[in-house]
Amino acid sequence: MSSIKIDCVSKSFKDSHILKDINLDIEDGKCTVLVGPSGCGKSTLLRLICGLETVDSGNIRISGELVNNVPPAYRGIAMVFQSYALYPHMSVFENMAFALRVHKIPKKDIKEHVMRAAKILKIEELLDRFPRQLSGGQRQRVAIGRAIVRKPKAFLFDEPLSNLDAALRTEMRYEIAALKSQLNVTMVYVTHDQAEAMTLADTLVVMNKGRIEQSGKPLQLYNNPKNIFVASFIGAPKMNFMEGTLQSDNSGKGVHFVTFDNQELSCPAFISNTSNIGKSFKIGVRPENIAIVPKHEANCLKTTISWIENLGNEVYVYSKLANDQLVNSRVRPGFNQSVGDTIFLRLDMAYAHIFDHLGNNALD
Repeated sequence: MSSIKIDCVSKSFKDSHILKDINLDIEDGKCTVLVGPSGCGKSTLLRLICGLETVDSGNIRISGELVNNVPPAYRGIAMVFQSYALYPHMSVFENMAFALRVHKIPKKDIKEHVMRAAKILKIEELLDRFPRQLSGGQRQRVAIGRAIVRKPKAFLFDEPLSNLDAALRTEMRYEIAALKSQLNVTMVYVTHDQAEAMTLADTLVVMNKGRIEQSGKPLQLYNNPKNIFVASFIGAPKMNFMEGTLQSDNSGKGVHFVTFDNQELSCPAFISNTSNIGKSFKIGVRPENIAIVPKHEANCLKTTISWIENLGNEVYVYSKLANDQLVNSRVRPGFNQSVGDTIFLRLDMAYAHIFDHLGNNALD
């Protein structure tokens, strides 16, 4: 078993608290993806697992073994960095074989391990080349191959695709997904990229200011975010948020969400909870759950188009409420209205999220 258990781990650099009481169980054979803004501590957590940094408090166990004081070389972990960190004077073969030579593996076994990894990554024809003769994507494959030959207990990836262009990132994302399936090995993956996070993760961990905000399956976090931070961070483009208060409708039996420009939206989830009437909340709706309709109807907002983002296969329309707040809606290609036009946005309230004054999901 190559599970990783992080128990109440904290880390500071001088007066800066980078990680605060982190608890996380990383399952054997699964890919756990860490996401969050710059400075949230995700790369530091990766370095603690690898042993490149030492914990201030708490414990890290790999396959059940306490590794707090175990040097990196003896943790059975392979790390792939954002920079390829290849030796420029060595061939691809020598770069991949270097760690095995250090551990005095027999030459025959070294060649077998390197050729196996090269075949997996489809770089057999590159083994005699030097790093300067490779493209960015090829260099990243070599860096991953250098990790594979060690047959580690777990792979750690620190934003490995961030230096690649969009087309190469897509290609390498597929390669890493295939690698995960083929090797059936534990992975911990740090990224800023939404597509990488959603497609590679078995478990997605959202971090913020040194703490874990929420963890779970990617679609669980997408469909049921614990708070505003998770809701705004998971999903691209991000969720729309509108402030307002809950008020009784004319019948006294239902509750409406009233935005700051006095437009009303039905909130069926709050019908029986009259204690919330008069309180301020934020409503969150994703762009794909907003439709542009020809006239005002139930759960509609009157807005003015301020920007249209035409991506070819889809169009995002940014429009303003009366208080200048932007609302982003996704529409199909062929949208023919212009900046300055008045449009009506119908929100699908079945997919709406309600957040209280602390930013927590009020529907939980």
